Amino acid sequence: MNSRTDNAKMFHISKAMDDSGRLSGVTECRSRYKKVKDGRKMSFKITRKDEAVKYQAPGHFGVLTTRLHNPTDVNAGGVTMGLSHFLPDGGTEYGSNVKESIYYVTEGQLYLESEIGTENEVKTTLYAGDSFHCGPDTKKSVLNNGTTTCQMLVVIVTPPEA
Repeated sequence: MNSRTDNAKMFHISKAMDDSGRLSGVTECRSRYKKVKDGRKMSFKITRKDEAVKYQAPGHFGVLTTRLHNPTDVNAGGVTMGLSHFLPDGGTEYGSNVKESIYYVTEGQLYLESEIGTENEVKTTLYAGDSFHCGPDTKKSVLNNGTTTCQMLVVIVTPPEA
């Protein structure tokens, strides 16, 4: 395929989306493979909102955690994506993980405490539209200090093996 054909397909896909953002006529989650210039294959996976996998995340309380994507969803993948739903007073224990992480608040608010940052960043409240990016082994915690459920998109990057 050439880039002109690829761009045309992308245009048709975006035009086929309905008002809720779903592709018309597509109902199941699929992985596909597309050939790229150097002969390698890349895969992709679509996960519908009702296909997220619920799981129990260690160190979390008062929260429903859902997994949208795993690194194994695509070949050579290294990204995990989830959507966490924090009830009021729900949050995480103060601690770290060995992976780079990005947190994006989509609804509500979360109080963030981190070991690294400026005086205004070490303890702050994140609101819808705010994000927090931290490196491996950064200690942090969050707490829903609002009165409604807070949703946070979570992206975790697995470092490549040396």
